[in-house]
Amino acid sequence: MFVAWSRDGGVTWRERRVNREMIDMQPKGFFGDYNNIAAQSGRVVPVWTGVKDGVTSVWAGVLSLSELERN
Repeated sequence: MFVAWSRDGGVTWRERRVNREMIDMQPKGFFGDYNNIAAQSGRVVPVWTGVKDGVTSVWAGVLSLSELERN
């Protein structure tokens, strides 16, 4: 899962991977309705779904804007 952001109105973009492992999006159902992102006060929280080891799960990452911009 990647988070992408722009500081110039979308002229240029940066992205950063927020999960460590690949997740399987194929086996069952539609996951798009459950993926989301929230941001407030310098914190970014991406939420995503997928299947790992046959189990459908929801993951979230809590990142600070300063963490995202380190690269």
